[in-house]
Amino acid sequence: MLNLNRSCTTFFASLFALTVTAVAAGAATSVSYQQFPSGRPLLPKDVSGSPFKTVAKEYLYGTSPSGTITYKFLFWNKNSNLQTARKLDLHKGDATAWYVEEGGGSCTPMVNCSVGTWEFSLKVNHVVAGATPIGSVSVPGLWTPPSTSVSTTTTAAKTIAISARSATHTGHFIDPSGFVDWLMLGAKAPTPGISFSVPAGGSAEAIGFYTTPASASPPPCPPSHPPHTCV
Repeated sequence: MLNLNRSCTTFFASLFALTVTAVAAGAATSVSYQQFPSGRPLLPKDVSGSPFKTVAKEYLYGTSPSGTITYKFLFWNKNSNLQTARKLDLHKGDATAWYVEEGGGSCTPMVNCSVGTWEFSLKVNHVVAGATPIGSVSVPGLWTPPSTSVSTTTTAAKTIAISARSATHTGHFIDPSGFVDWLMLGAKAPTPGISFSVPAGGSAEAIGFYTTPASASPPPCPPSHPPHTCV
């Protein structure tokens, strides 16, 4: 005699096993779209199976009481890795497309001009509040630690080099082990190396990306080393 209860139990157990296998085979992906630097969502999050392929729109548009707002694509944070190309191929994990609002003020050369910066943690996927990615500035007197901005009003040099700091915040050598790249707002690709330069009297905005695990620690700064390279 057929045991219907047992047969039903066996059927649903098999169905559950097949469902779990299918989910495991096509791991879920999560894709979101956020405003830089606030992290405010610009579009609903897209959660689907793998693989997820898309091309981020170069511009997104919103509205405000003063009119239309235009947001320009900056970068993808794909599984804690920086990607500036808009085409995304995601086989597992998470990706966030970051956009910045276009517009803003300008400055008159040599009058209150500066470089503004943000420190962005790829590991936690947001701007680190109150932190500066700046470690040193080539022209003395233009930067006061731990400010996130650098004045460019100077006649002491034609260009000003800004270098990234250590990822540990604890007074070591400037160590590029946790630093990934600088990305200038408006640039199509990151700036290689731990430094970038701007002309005296100019203005710019840049993001410093970091990804070193919190446990990493560079060697201590030797007392004999020039102080301007220690932070």
